[in-house]
Amino acid sequence: MGQTTRIYGGLSVTRNPNSSNGTESMLTVAEVTITPAQMLTLRATPITIVPAPGPGMVITFIAGFFVLDFITPAYAGPQDLALKYGDASGVVLALSTGAGFVDAAFDAGIRAVPQVPAVVPRTACENKALVLHNTGAAEMTAGNSPLRVKVFYQVIKTGW
Repeated sequence: MGQTTRIYGGLSVTRNPNSSNGTESMLTVAEVTITPAQMLTLRATPITIVPAPGPGMVITFIAGFFVLDFITPAYAGPQDLALKYGDASGVVLALSTGAGFVDAAFDAGIRAVPQVPAVVPRTACENKALVLHNTGAAEMTAGNSPLRVKVFYQVIKTGW
């Protein structure tokens, strides 16, 4: 059903590009490339990394890695990156400071570290996409580098 199995360090990973098929997953990887134009509007327009899984389902973020493929000039301006449920106002699942990373003048990588929200209401997590958002005070300026975002996650049936 469009699934392939890949091996990462001896770990079997199921890749399912259509996570909205109503089934749970063991461990899934999604990889999305954010264009420079998208990077410059990431505060106003978060980018979907994993689509909403469907009613009664929740995405559980496990780990992530961001790869900056540097092309001059470097990005400037506020650039804290967050993986969130749903949209710009969603619950933060992972946070990565952009200072020293997104504004780097060289190829760079950084781990997206999971945050542990206290309690997430059903309305904030059920059937919500996983999105990348710039949580800085404003949009980034300049910059011409694509950003590759790789996330490992599970889709869980909640029983709601």
